[in-house]
Amino acid sequence: MSFIIGLLSGIFPAFYLSSIQALKVLKGKFTSSSSGEVLRRGLVTGQYFIAALLISGILLVYEQILFVKNKDIGFDRANLVNIKIPSDSVVNNHIDVYINAIKTLPNVLSASLTHIELHKESNSFSPTLQNDDGSTFQMGSDIMYVDAAFVPIIGAEIVAGRNFDKKVAREAENSILINEAAAKKFGWEKNPLSGKFAGYTPNEHSKRNVIGVVKDFHLGVSYQLVHPTIIFLSQGGESNLYVRITGREMKSTMESMRTAWNKHFPNHGIEYSFIDQNLEALYIKEDNFLTLLTGFCVIMLFIASLGIVGLISFTTQLKKREIAIRKVLGSSFGNIVAILSGKFVFLLVVANLLAVPATYYLIGFWLENFAYRIELRPGPFMVPFLICILFTGVSIFYHTVQAALANPVDTLKCE
Repeated sequence: MSFIIGLLSGIFPAFYLSSIQALKVLKGKFTSSSSGEVLRRGLVTGQYFIAALLISGILLVYEQILFVKNKDIGFDRANLVNIKIPSDSVVNNHIDVYINAIKTLPNVLSASLTHIELHKESNSFSPTLQNDDGSTFQMGSDIMYVDAAFVPIIGAEIVAGRNFDKKVAREAENSILINEAAAKKFGWEKNPLSGKFAGYTPNEHSKRNVIGVVKDFHLGVSYQLVHPTIIFLSQGGESNLYVRITGREMKSTMESMRTAWNKHFPNHGIEYSFIDQNLEALYIKEDNFLTLLTGFCVIMLFIASLGIVGLISFTTQLKKREIAIRKVLGSSFGNIVAILSGKFVFLLVVANLLAVPATYYLIGFWLENFAYRIELRPGPFMVPFLICILFTGVSIFYHTVQAALANPVDTLKCE
């Protein structure tokens, strides 16, 4: 690309300049010709357009990434530790002993065993479900196996019915929870507790009652739609232990948990992570995109500003004689500024107006990747105009001051 751009940038001026009559160039008539003026206006408008497109684009991308990172995901991610449970019968048979041991630590609030990881999407299947009138149907949904402490430990909310209760006889065989997305997709919004789980397949009957509805919470990235989910009470063999801690003295708390782990399972090192950090890592792609876009924007703005400043300087040079004559005739400094700035302000306004629909389309196309996205506000489209008017005004003021302070005699006596 560097080679092609360099080649074209050299070939185009060569062919263009070779087509111009040498006499006009030597007399300087081309600079004041209509062709030269159209070219300059096109270059200025194009650079303003690119600057406005990039500035508003990067602001909207930043807003979207900030929005998905801070979006309510339906559970409390702070101070939640995930400990991986090895696939070992000794560990699985004695994990309750370890849980009871760490619960005695002053900064450990509670613990829960589950088969899922909160920073990853759950598995899906197509179970057979039963309506309150006895009719059955199959519908795709995600599946989760958790213990009775899972919902309260992550800070999720039961919006209808109740949570699992280990004290209830045969709770695991007779009961399920569903989320709001499942209640909506299954058509059970009016009375979700009347629905039933009929079986994993049409030929396998394993009826369970819906005892509660959990408010939707995200697994994985927060910008994807929450999937319909059926939650079962686990009966052992879990692969993840979640521990809620207070957030005070975290280093010593984790060291105490490690010590307890090494005491009970000396043959397996503890593997743990913090849920907020795991979730943060899911947005590396978006963070990298923002970083690359920012770097690209800075380079393009630097090039565009140089081009605009250069054209302003060139225009000032062309109008030196005119400015000198106006000064001799008593023109004020404000009138001289208006002469130089009027054209550029007009082109700036035109370029920003053209950039608005272009940015709206491109950002809208990018936002289609997100199920949850920001509303496009006027603010990010106004910022480029203010930035461009700022460095344009500074440049015009600088060159105008130079032209206004110059001795008219020195300017008029030069051809």
